[in-house]
Formats: sequence, C-alpha cells, structure tokens
Amino acid sequence: STADMTSGTSYFILVRAQDDANPANDEGWYTVRSVTFTYDGAAPSILVQTPADASFFGNSSPLVISGTAADPLSGVNMVQLRIKYDDAGQYWTGTHNGSGNFTATITTNTADFSGDPTWQFNIPIGELNADFTHGQGYEIQARAIDTAGSTSAFTTVRTIEYDIQVPTGTVTFPTTFMNGSQTTISGTAEDAPAGVGLVEVAISSDVNGGAGSWYN
Repeated sequence: STADMTSGTSYFILVRAQDDANPANDEGWYTVRSVTFTYDGAAPSILVQTPADASFFGNSSPLVISGTAADPLSGVNMVQLRIKYDDAGQYWTGTHNGSGNFTATITTNTADFSGDPTWQFNIPIGELNADFTHGQGYEIQARAIDTAGSTSAFTTVRTIEYDIQVPTGTVTFPTTFMNGSQTTISGTAEDAPAGVGLVEVAISSDVNGGAGSWYN
C-alpha cells in the first residue's frame, strides 16, 4: 500500500519468475530487469497571479491568465484552468491563444507551461468579442498535475468582470462665457461597471485645434 511509503523516498523493485514445470525452472532474482522509483505522494503547488480578484478586463488586448506552479520531486506535468461564465453557469472550453466557446459541461483547459515555473493561458480579442458579455462576471480557478500523477486542489475562485463600455465625460461649467474670477472647469464622468479611473481636460483657443492653440 502507498500508505506505507514515504514521499521523496526511492524504492528498488526486483522481479523473479518461475514456470509451471516440475520441478519449476526459476530464473532467480534478476537485477537486469529491476526498477528504482521515487515515491511522490505530495501534490504540486499552484498560484494564480493575474488577473487580480474583483478586477475588470476589456477587449483592447487578449485576456491573459497567468501564475506559477511547482513540484520539488517529479516536477509539474500540466496546469489546467477552469473559467466559468458566472450567471449562465457555463464553462470555457478552448486552447491557449486559440478559439473556444462556453458550454454547460464542466471543462478544464490546458495552460502553456513552457516557461516553467510560470504558466499562462490567453484568450484572444476575437474570442472576447464573440463569446464574452459586457457587465458579466467570470470565475477563474487553476490546478496543477505533477509527473507522478498527483493533482492539486483548485485554487480559490477569482472573479473578474468584462467591461467594454466607453466612459462618458461632460463639461457642465463653463457653458457659453467665463470671466476672470472664475477659475474652475467642472463636469461629470460616468462608467459602468468598472467606474471612471481618470478624467483629463484639454483647452484650445481654436475650435479646430490648430497648432499652437493648446493651453499648456
């Protein structure tokens, strides 16, 4: 039983065969066909580093999901991802940097692990446009499988939200005129669901924005 084995310990196996002749022909303990193996009973470790939990993503660049995985004995063989469309209860099935779609079947996707110990899974812009829904949340989990076949638990769920709506900014003051005692330009800016991160103002003395007309 593997319950009696110690993870990280090497074990030596010998074989011996006898036939059914009387008396039996016995090859004896045959060391040429022996095997030495190391017992790896510990699951690999895995982390999801990006994107951050409760963050927002858009369609100006691919969705990049990445992290690290390690196993000190047999090494990591594979990293798998589970990406769930929260409200619909559907799961992404696709390839790294390739096509995919959401399905009702619980599915895992294989990440690229060529940068050991860093793993990565990208969903291209075209796939985001075709299959992801603005304002909806998506859950991410990952697990690692080592060369010995031990599998880690899935990581804690990270939820990210898809936001492709352009924020809007409006000037509320001034309207038509402004005097020398008035030094404030004000307005409103709105965005959902991510919220407004930055508002910038540009001032020109030329309605066409000609060279040399901009306030600096």
